[in-house]
Amino acid sequence: MRYDRAAEFHDVVIGLWDSWEDDAFLRDKKSGVWFDYDKMHILRHKGKHFTVRGPLNVARSPQGRPVVAQAGSSDVGMELAARTADMVFTAQTTIKEGQDFCNDMRSRVTKYGRGPEDIRIFPGIMPIVGRTETEAREKYEELRSLVDDGVGIAGVARLAGGVDIFALRSRRAAAAS
Repeated sequence: MRYDRAAEFHDVVIGLWDSWEDDAFLRDKKSGVWFDYDKMHILRHKGKHFTVRGPLNVARSPQGRPVVAQAGSSDVGMELAARTADMVFTAQTTIKEGQDFCNDMRSRVTKYGRGPEDIRIFPGIMPIVGRTETEAREKYEELRSLVDDGVGIAGVARLAGGVDIFALRSRRAAAAS
């Protein structure tokens, strides 16, 4: 549901940014002509989640529209990124998983008439450094020990799409008794 809404939101926003052609605003004080009506396009979007007439109430920026970013590694999130994103954030736990994600993402964009170079992938990393591997591992374990269990579980729940981890644990415990 949220990705369906996000996809429609993206289409509305891009439609609004594209409601003015690059050279639509003449800003001619002498003639009193502010913009060329033929270079303005009314969006008239009516969708499941949004109804937007348009046009956008400002001129296009020099780059045409904002950069679109997507974060997430679920299949539906990756599809949305492949169709819409200029950049995607991801957090894989190994180099191999990161490479697999990158290859998968770059292959998905072709379904939408885009090239692999049309999307940039930003892996989330948290380097833990030390003079030795042992020292780095000790630092890592110390950092892990500082995370409150409730905060850690809430983070996992958020990454799992809002799953109530506590309710799952309670149901499993009840089923086991």
